[in-house]
Amino acid sequence: MAACCICITRAAILFIFHISHEIRTEIINYVVQSGAKFSILVDESTAVSNVQSMIVYMRMKFDDAICTYFLGLLEISDATSAGLESTLTSYLNDIGLSDDLMASQFVRFCSDGASCMIGEHR
Repeated sequence: MAACCICITRAAILFIFHISHEIRTEIINYVVQSGAKFSILVDESTAVSNVQSMIVYMRMKFDDAICTYFLGLLEISDATSAGLESTLTSYLNDIGLSDDLMASQFVRFCSDGASCMIGEHR
């Protein structure tokens, strides 16, 4: 019986992973094709297990409404401002937001204002 539950749980996780990837791809394709301006919202956190991560959201106008979309949860290996910037920009490039697109459509960055997030103390 336990093996059956593990298979069902694994199938559910794979299903959620696939659907979230497809939704993220649709969002990025919309941004690329429409030329929509967007903002990136991030927050860094450390779990009880001492694993550091960054949550990333995108905010933009879609069908005359301001919408916020979850893009990803990134594991952080370097929590300095340079490390966070590198992790974030690599992720955004990996999901289809090129440097040229970012230069023309990226309008705001939002964080909690911690010095490592805004680059005050590298």
